Amino acid sequence: MVIHSPRHAAVALGNALWSEARIAAACGTSQSTIHRIKRGTQKTVSFEVGTALVFLAQQQGITVATTTLDVPLSLLPRSLAVSSHAAPNR
Repeated sequence: MVIHSPRHAAVALGNALWSEARIAAACGTSQSTIHRIKRGTQKTVSFEVGTALVFLAQQQGITVATTTLDVPLSLLPRSLAVSSHAAPNR
């Protein structure tokens, strides 16, 4: 699946059996925000959360429709910035 938006990333992560709470914790937001993003009822997403969702999807091997994700680690939630250097859990 090719990801084109934070919403697609959230849905794809859910399809990969990630709970909304787990996605939210990894992205530094609330479960209810992830739920609204997945349903499409929250039309705008902060840069930090949107970037974190796309980055998390990339970490899980989900193809993201961007040429690069040039985001300084300082802008990512700490949970993603730290885990980006760790070996993937498989």
